[in-house]
Amino acid sequence: MRVLLAEDDSGLQHIYGRILRDTGADVISATNGEDALHLLQSETFDIALLDILLPKVNGLQLLEYAVSATHLTEMKIVLMSANRSYEEKVRQYPRAHFLAKPFQLVQLRDLIAVLV
Repeated sequence: MRVLLAEDDSGLQHIYGRILRDTGADVISATNGEDALHLLQSETFDIALLDILLPKVNGLQLLEYAVSATHLTEMKIVLMSANRSYEEKVRQYPRAHFLAKPFQLVQLRDLIAVLV
């Protein structure tokens, strides 16, 4: 399973990456939305775990790209934010899931298990 992890907080990126690797995932990380967009344009992933408030290109813009890209039609998308007002917007996309920060690491692990 290949996972794109787009998180600008290096501490959270490390923790989330470790949890994902513990589930057997091959994790590719991006620290901003622009890098994540380039990865989405050139590679395929099973899951994209995207912070909404990324610099340069935000998570919602990445979501819109991902649902329109023909090579990513099978990819599941998880958007994360402490601002729950984004949840309704994210839920408008059938392949997208919202994970409210802060969350228990077991919640991330359980969600990944459901998605694969």
